[in-house]
Amino acid sequence: VKGLILFEEGNYQSAIKAFYQAIQFYQKDDKEAVSWQVLESQNNIGRTWITLNELEPAKKIYKEIFLSIQSIRPSQIDSTILSRMYNNMGVIHFYEGELNEAFRYYDMSRTISTMSSSPNDINVGRALYNMGLVKEEKGFLIDAGVLYQKALKIYLQNYGQYHHHIAEVYGSLGNIHLTRYEFQKAKYYFQKDLETSIHLYGEGHVETTWGYENLGRLYHEEGNDSSAQRMFEKVLEIRNQFYHGKNIYIANVLLSLAELENNASKSIDYAKK
Repeated sequence: VKGLILFEEGNYQSAIKAFYQAIQFYQKDDKEAVSWQVLESQNNIGRTWITLNELEPAKKIYKEIFLSIQSIRPSQIDSTILSRMYNNMGVIHFYEGELNEAFRYYDMSRTISTMSSSPNDINVGRALYNMGLVKEEKGFLIDAGVLYQKALKIYLQNYGQYHHHIAEVYGSLGNIHLTRYEFQKAKYYFQKDLETSIHLYGEGHVETTWGYENLGRLYHEEGNDSSAQRMFEKVLEIRNQFYHGKNIYIANVLLSLAELENNASKSIDYAKK
């Protein structure tokens, strides 16, 4: 529990230490014994390494996990944890650009959760969303949109109207429609993303900046540069307050402002920053 709290707080290195302490506790009587408590702690370690974008230690821990699973009788397998493990393996393959393998693991995660729980289980929704990311990355936008809609329906049933995963799906649906130049639909989903984030975190929180930035991109595509600039400046203001210095997300919005700015010297200044 301590590790999960630290993870949610963004204190990832301390979370990893706490998960290892949990493993030591569960193995104090028999270090060779394999229990689902140990595997779940290992899975949490793997998820943390993925969050840190440290894929090599993540792959190492999942190799250990799947070797351990082979020694457990099928009747002892916790399908919920197994589904999450397959999902996380999919994330690793996705980050490494192995899209077909990523889709295969996500689909296995979906199948396990559907068979063991229900078609509306939250892990099914997560797998469907990730499968949509693969389809979008491969350019199959209609297929991706269908998967995102299915994920959204499950998320709304499980989480209610407001949750950060729901905001994430709204943003992804907006991206699909923006790529297809369906501006009104894109605007609807980007606004839903922003409204959900503001409800969850408050007006000036850094998580709201994704909604503002997406609306800025939309306005820019529509040719409404004054509204786009207003959105990007809002993003810059919030991110400067949150990150206190250099950050890739600040650099990205500065480049967007540079592209919009009609004043050549000011545009160059943004780009240099």
